[in-house]
Amino acid sequence: MQSNESPPPLERSLSEILLERTPSETEQEEPMDTEAVLEHLMDLEEDPVSPVAKKMRQANEEPEAGSTSGMTESRVQSDSRASSRAPSPAASEVQSSVPNPKEAKEESTTGSTSEMTESGVQSDSRASSRASDPATSEIEILIPDSEDKAKEVSTAGSTSEMTESRVQSDSGASSRAPGPAALTISVSEPVLALPERKLPKNLVEKEHHPWESNYNKDLGHVPKNVAKAIAASTTIEDVQEFRNKSVQWARVVTPSGGPTLKGRFVEEMKSIKSRPQTPGAIYILKSSNGNLWLATPLNLEVSHPDRPDLHGAYLSTFSEDLLNGTQLHHNNFVLGDAVYVTEMRPRPKRETEDIATHWKDVHAKEAKGFWDISKFYILERTYKDALTSRMPHNKKNSKNTMVTASGVNVPISVRIELYHAAKIPNVPNAKARGRIYLPSLQPGQPLSSIIPGKPRNMVLARTCDKETFTTVYPSVLSFQHVSAEEAESLRHPDVFKDWNPQKPDPLRAMIRSTFLAFSGTLAVANQDKDLQPKVTIVDNVSWVRGRPVVSCDIRSLYGQPHPEKWTRGTKLVMETADRPFDVEIESSTPDLGKITLTLRPMSSKPTVCDSARNWKGQQVILAQQLENNKRSFQTFPLVRDFQEMRKDAPIRLLLEAVLGGNKIARQEVRDQEVKVALEGCPLTAEQKNYVNGFVRSSHPAVVADSPFGTGKTYLIIVALRLAALELEKDKLHMATAVTNGAVAALVSTFLKFPEDKKIRALRVISPSNHDQIEEKVRTPIDYPTLAISTLLDYVKKVDSETGEDRVPCHLARTAVQHLVRDNASALDGWCPKNKELQSVFQTKEEPSSSCWSTFLRIYKPNVLFGTAASMIEFLYDGPLKNHRNTIITNQIDEASQFPMHQLITLGSLCPNARYALIGDVRQLAPYAHSGLSNEFKKIAVGALLESAARSIPVFSIMTVRRCPQKLTQVCSDLFYDGKLKSARSPVEPNPYTECVGIESKFPIQIISTQGEDQLAGTSRVNVEEARIAAAMVEKIQKAHPSKTVAVLTFYKAQCGHLSRMEALNNSFVGTIDASQGLEFDVTIVLTTKSSDFNSKDAKEDQATFVEDVRRINVALSRAKGQVFVLLNRKAAETSKIWKLFFRKVPKGATHRGSRFVQH
Repeated sequence: MQSNESPPPLERSLSEILLERTPSETEQEEPMDTEAVLEHLMDLEEDPVSPVAKKMRQANEEPEAGSTSGMTESRVQSDSRASSRAPSPAASEVQSSVPNPKEAKEESTTGSTSEMTESGVQSDSRASSRASDPATSEIEILIPDSEDKAKEVSTAGSTSEMTESRVQSDSGASSRAPGPAALTISVSEPVLALPERKLPKNLVEKEHHPWESNYNKDLGHVPKNVAKAIAASTTIEDVQEFRNKSVQWARVVTPSGGPTLKGRFVEEMKSIKSRPQTPGAIYILKSSNGNLWLATPLNLEVSHPDRPDLHGAYLSTFSEDLLNGTQLHHNNFVLGDAVYVTEMRPRPKRETEDIATHWKDVHAKEAKGFWDISKFYILERTYKDALTSRMPHNKKNSKNTMVTASGVNVPISVRIELYHAAKIPNVPNAKARGRIYLPSLQPGQPLSSIIPGKPRNMVLARTCDKETFTTVYPSVLSFQHVSAEEAESLRHPDVFKDWNPQKPDPLRAMIRSTFLAFSGTLAVANQDKDLQPKVTIVDNVSWVRGRPVVSCDIRSLYGQPHPEKWTRGTKLVMETADRPFDVEIESSTPDLGKITLTLRPMSSKPTVCDSARNWKGQQVILAQQLENNKRSFQTFPLVRDFQEMRKDAPIRLLLEAVLGGNKIARQEVRDQEVKVALEGCPLTAEQKNYVNGFVRSSHPAVVADSPFGTGKTYLIIVALRLAALELEKDKLHMATAVTNGAVAALVSTFLKFPEDKKIRALRVISPSNHDQIEEKVRTPIDYPTLAISTLLDYVKKVDSETGEDRVPCHLARTAVQHLVRDNASALDGWCPKNKELQSVFQTKEEPSSSCWSTFLRIYKPNVLFGTAASMIEFLYDGPLKNHRNTIITNQIDEASQFPMHQLITLGSLCPNARYALIGDVRQLAPYAHSGLSNEFKKIAVGALLESAARSIPVFSIMTVRRCPQKLTQVCSDLFYDGKLKSARSPVEPNPYTECVGIESKFPIQIISTQGEDQLAGTSRVNVEEARIAAAMVEKIQKAHPSKTVAVLTFYKAQCGHLSRMEALNNSFVGTIDASQGLEFDVTIVLTTKSSDFNSKDAKEDQATFVEDVRRINVALSRAKGQVFVLLNRKAAETSKIWKLFFRKVPKGATHRGSRFVQH
């Protein structure tokens, strides 16, 4: 078309107007008359395109559902709310942006993705009330002034490859002044009177969301993260406005056919920094088939309770990014992208029958998605550059794989083609630097403005049995090489071995490799989570050892939940009608499409116990959550933390020795008397040698090789007290362990010694952790307990010394402030005589310093007990931060279970401390997830005690006091090469066999069982074996009520099954792994397995799990008096280690299990 052409005459056909151009000499089109065009527009399955486009469409038939078809977009729209506008006297107006068909033909090529022709035709839902001329309407065709402008129209806004024609009706068109290039054409009324698409009954506009009363108007705290802030600003009114708009969009029919489009890449995708003014909803891209992205709403309220059709929408090449344009390639987007959707449209070939009206329609295999995303914005992305390591397992023929990365606590998705593009081998443990996208939002969340308690509980209960909650993990966007030398240093645990200046700095290699491996351990642990919330009814609440135990069943949307994801010890959040509670799975039993759980609240607060009394029959929601390891990453040391230490710092020398560097030489140890031992409990020569070698020497680090029952707890306390009395004043001495149980055992032994005012001991534990641990592992010197009594005693002392009128010190005022504010009940009616302190009581002033700081200034401890995790927390930036350099000794109990990453972190916070590693190298090593690569196990978890025993001075303590002489001998022969010595008499009375009907007095009795085990995920349950154990416990406790009895299991599921049995309420029930470091009068060991012990069963966590000699060693060595071993004799005899065990036990000590139970 030339710019000087006059407007086309009315008698020209409508098709000629729509297709206005200058045909080439070689290409002519057949004209289409007006009547044919009108018939064409009336057919909702067709669109007004040229014969050329028709040929393109025929050549590019729409693919099956699930892919995107290219589209020529034509929309015939009428205003759904026209009745409220000024009526047009006789006409409506239709605008068409006309592209150059020749350009469209040249640009429309088939790309890697299948695309769609799309035409939206919308009729007016209130057309009957519109005032119009019954005979005619006016259509305004916008025609470009020149051929150049026609080309601009066809390419503007990054939509050059999309042939686009829009026909819009507007009841207010009569008031619009047409432009100079506008043409008014009279056509017959039927063009405007398009039939209205009838929608399902649930697709109606509503003034209010059905759940609106459950939400606050005040949005509360606004997060700093941009995406989270936009999400937090969304209100229930915003959601309902979007839902209402979707009713209008649903009337549009999108025909199929048309040219396909080739997506384009955008180097830097633009994103929004704040919430747009246009109403919309946030959707999360959660999966892809390589052509389309499937998105699901961020907020449950978008699709719930009555709009299941909005549960999913597709983003394609034809979706318009309002900042980045159209025709965007599929790979411009990443898994987890959050998009703010302002407009949607029905998918091609979708009828009203395809609109999901029930949630069963959403989850049906034959379900067809109804919605495509039409217009949207991308929310701001969060990126991280980090070292990555490919995970060991990869699905065959998959286009994706998974990696772990430094500082990321979940697995990360990566397209395999990125490895090829960067020329990096796609092999397990491959190292590379990755650009990682970290999703800020997860789909399926309630609005942040939801009211806590009953409203939140109602919403979750109404949704979580219908939703498929999908966690979107981070994605790698690109890779960069690491040098071969650096890659090697990241793989090798012995970074100091054969070091030379040409190699990377070993300290740097140690920190980087350990941090990467440590991140991998956290990611693998989070991979096991089942994040689909479960709605259930509490069947029963029982009381065991003064704490509530909740029983309930859970089911999954698609059948039984995965038992391996709901195992004993798994932590959950239980949402009740009142508030959420942290709980832990006590037992988990799969049964006919469900799992029966028993749960224990993590807190033992009286308020929790009181609430539990009302839980029976109540509907609750159980949800697992990803472990938030942000704090662990934050406290992990930097390279400079070690580089800035003096080179002879004990921790540097220790790490260098255990990681392949120079060994620590043994010094001469003088035989000196140790006078701090308990009366009647003198140290053995071996124990005294250790105490002198650690406390009275300058060894930077030593090992105490201390097998079971050799008195290592007593040994640690003696050394600790001696150090506090003899070494420098105003210095601190620590004793740490992995578990609270082990720490409690240390404190218990410490408290058996007579009080010495020169030794002021403190157990470092936060009030929140103290609240969660069981009563039996609490002690009088725990901070939450000791702080109250210390502050009160100090205030009383100051009050007595100052009298009524003297001004007390500021410290006393602060102590009173804390007592009044946080521990008023501890005052028990006491009131100071001092007038100044009385004033503090009355005014209730806010303290000027923390309670911890106040307590430390008053108490001035010089001995610290605590788990490694607590010590790290308090030393990093907590109350003990200023005391880092004053800690000069640290003894680590159960060091065989101490992971390398924890030693590195703790060591960086105690640079001046000398270390003693106390433990048994022949017992269980630190826990390592079965999905963790061997490389990461060696680096992050390691075998600290075993490595240390080869590289630093060792003090062996081989005299066993705990077990009977014959039991010690069996363990010595099986596990210690006969090196153990017993301090017990070979002839001792044994009162435990007779009470269960056994004549033999041998300290090991074998009970042969015949019950079949059942798989419970990767674990096992043996009901018959459990019945026998329970019967034996009842008999033993009846005869010996004051004695401690423990039932120890190889398998978690069996442990969970036992914990539900009332007969075992007063005994210890736990796995063998959990019992390490503990001792009992009688132990009953359950092997559970009825199939061959030596089978390499891939469903077990470890192929040799029940044959692990370290686990067997721990199981046999917990007993002070008697051990009973329950096993299937035939199955056990297939194992070499168990055969050797049988040879050590006399024949008279084997019995049939059936004799112990009544059938």
